[in-house]
Amino acid sequence: MAVTTTPTDLIEAAYAKSMKNNPGQIATETTELLQVVVRMLRKFYSIAARVNPLYFADTEVVAPTASGDGWTRPEGAESIFRIEKKKAGTPVYTADNTGDGVVTVTVGPDAVLGAYVLECTAEAGNGGTFKLTDPAGVIAAADVAVGTLHTTTGELNVLVADGAEDWDTGDIITITVTDQEVVVVPENDRGAESGLPAVYRKGKTFYAAGNTYDPVETALGDSLTFWYSKRPDDPASVDGVVDLSWEEAYNELVILEIALYLSNKDGRNEEMAQLASERDEWLRLFIMFLEHETSNERRRYGHLRRFNTQSLVPLNDLMIGGTTVKLDRGGN
Repeated sequence: MAVTTTPTDLIEAAYAKSMKNNPGQIATETTELLQVVVRMLRKFYSIAARVNPLYFADTEVVAPTASGDGWTRPEGAESIFRIEKKKAGTPVYTADNTGDGVVTVTVGPDAVLGAYVLECTAEAGNGGTFKLTDPAGVIAAADVAVGTLHTTTGELNVLVADGAEDWDTGDIITITVTDQEVVVVPENDRGAESGLPAVYRKGKTFYAAGNTYDPVETALGDSLTFWYSKRPDDPASVDGVVDLSWEEAYNELVILEIALYLSNKDGRNEEMAQLASERDEWLRLFIMFLEHETSNERRRYGHLRRFNTQSLVPLNDLMIGGTTVKLDRGGN
């Protein structure tokens, strides 16, 4: 269902949490309380970025800057967790083989693939596996099955795995260049992953690390696709809709946090303990949802936490009046 919640909906529900709330007198809805709603939603999206970065995820394709000096960090990114490079005019080769034997292919408009990953597929009749060779004809160490991935540079030769001339006339050879992950390395150790495409970050800009397979950061170079946990889009007004990715089942969490803000501002300390207790119950539900929202994911390797982040600021400190909910991993 489409998100329909507005800041007014949340603010009015927060007023109803106490008979002592005086709408429009404790705080102005169109200015102060609108910004309170914005901050509360940002708070819960930042919590989600540590608990389940994929839930409020988004992507953005970023071209190199006009000056050819790196890639600018997406404005709405709370936490970037993957970068892929996408070659301008992604090379794709498709050929209808007209005879038997070795087929030599020059892939891409400039025949330079760098460390791009190749996928080779074909129709039935060719035995199902290929050899990939470099321009000098040196055969790769292992057969490459249809649909598997391989890394190479420059030209590409394709032949049947056993070297026999059993291509069938009309077999179709398709070679595509797929997106490849770009790793982030420290600024002071740019060669940490010299065999992979790599960038380092400085301020709000990412730069090529200076290794062989890095994305090209000139003005007409590679675009990068950033995957990130997003910040919520701010509603335009108290009657505008909140971010369309928000999970409305947890509106009560935002409502109670606004109610705590009002009680705290009005000096009603006696109310805050009860409101905080209710807020913490909803916070636990929100965290549990983020932890188990998709539980049937299959992984090739062990279920290790794949996102490495610093936790210098305990998430508990973000909650008005503090919280007994243990939000941080690692003892913070």
